[in-house]
Amino acid sequence: MKKIVIIGGGIGGLATAYFLKELSQSRDFGGLMLTVVEKGERLGGNIRTEKTDGFLIEAGPDCFLSEKPWAMALCKRLGLEEKLLPTNEGQKTFVLSGGTLHELPEGVILMVPTKILPLVTSSLITLKGKLRMALELFVPKRREKGDESLGDFVRRRLGKEALEKIAEPLVAGVHAGDPDTMSIQSSFPKFVELEREYGSLIRGMLARIGEMRRVRKRAAQAEKLGAPGPRVTMFMTLKGGLKELVDALTAEIERPRWTSIMTGTKVADIVRADDIYEVLLEDELPLYADIVVVATPSYVASGLL
Repeated sequence: MKKIVIIGGGIGGLATAYFLKELSQSRDFGGLMLTVVEKGERLGGNIRTEKTDGFLIEAGPDCFLSEKPWAMALCKRLGLEEKLLPTNEGQKTFVLSGGTLHELPEGVILMVPTKILPLVTSSLITLKGKLRMALELFVPKRREKGDESLGDFVRRRLGKEALEKIAEPLVAGVHAGDPDTMSIQSSFPKFVELEREYGSLIRGMLARIGEMRRVRKRAAQAEKLGAPGPRVTMFMTLKGGLKELVDALTAEIERPRWTSIMTGTKVADIVRADDIYEVLLEDELPLYADIVVVATPSYVASGLL
């Protein structure tokens, strides 16, 4: 029987535990003993949903991107398909800047402007910032190979103001992360593709809008033909908040007796001895494992490894 320790009880660690549980039910895999170790007092990592005075409040990310299909596929696998919630396209989005709420300009798709008039008349971006965003059409492609932070990418193509007033608020809603510590290749590879293929995010996004409309048209036709499903928009969430995904994963993981979840427990170090890993815990006896999965942010993992 394999002993596996997963360090980190965020969405990455929980999803790993869930799929290991599924794999263990395969005849060819054999049994396993699984332990999830989380230093916080709750599971879910950055995902945190609260209910206050009848309002549903997301303290971390509030949605996921449908063009990255894995989150939606996981929701369906867990039986949450009926709870999927698309964007209400009739609602407006506001950004708090300078102590005032400003409406996000219509036509801004994932921080990329696709309509001129709403951007020109927007109170969110200064005239200097608008001119800098318009110049994105003439910014040359990046010639250096290798990765780049999301923050550096947006500053280079759209300017500092676009990063601070559009990209950062939108990214927080999906990733709850800092753009300067996020890889553009891993978080928004589509932007890299648009720059490479079209030489401009604006030109590329305008081209992709046509593709998106054709996909929506096909989905609408399928629904009329009797193949209904949840309406899919660029941003998706769950009716009870993203915590529903965390709760569903936790329920599945806790079901077998051979699974253990330890919260409020910090890993101090990982030691390799022959073919066994010793996971040293603060204020707890060590854990021994055949396999260790480190599902923490990179800056935490670097300290352990």
